[in-house]
Amino acid sequence: MLLLPLALAGGAVLGRLAGGSIASLRELRIRAIAVLIAALAIQLALVAVAPSVRWMVVDVSYSLVGVWLLVNLRSRPRALRAALALVAVGWFCNLAPIVANRGMPISLDAARRAGAPRHVVVNAGNVAKHVAAGPRTRLRPLGDVIPVRAFRAVISVGDIVLAAGIAVTIAVAMKVRDEDTALCAVGP
Repeated sequence: MLLLPLALAGGAVLGRLAGGSIASLRELRIRAIAVLIAALAIQLALVAVAPSVRWMVVDVSYSLVGVWLLVNLRSRPRALRAALALVAVGWFCNLAPIVANRGMPISLDAARRAGAPRHVVVNAGNVAKHVAAGPRTRLRPLGDVIPVRAFRAVISVGDIVLAAGIAVTIAVAMKVRDEDTALCAVGP
């Protein structure tokens, strides 16, 4: 979906408007990038995993993202920690309903309002980590319940917070001062 590219572009625009520089992003030391790449690779491979165990694989992927966030929160300037904490809140808002329901609950009504076909197959293709939301769904308001017709997608509150956190993180990282950059390089 286009939410990630929009968050990245929005963060770059916000950073420039605040007087930041794209060049400052080169100074940002992102730690444990292999952990993040592994988490993303797992998400992409979900369609090859049996639906009965897919939720466990999703949990592993989300756990790796949590580890990556914790590693990257350490030894950062306060503003950057706050921005990354917002990313972590969005991550947790998505993780909670996934763990509680063995998959991200998706509102089929919201999917239809977003332009999905009348008979959406949940837990396949690009919705491989999803389960249909129903009366027994736990934490349903945190599931994918917000239709976005422009993208023909359904998103969650966590997706919105996560995208905002990514945008703010990019904007803040563009404003990192030279002395703060040295702090970013401390650690493993």
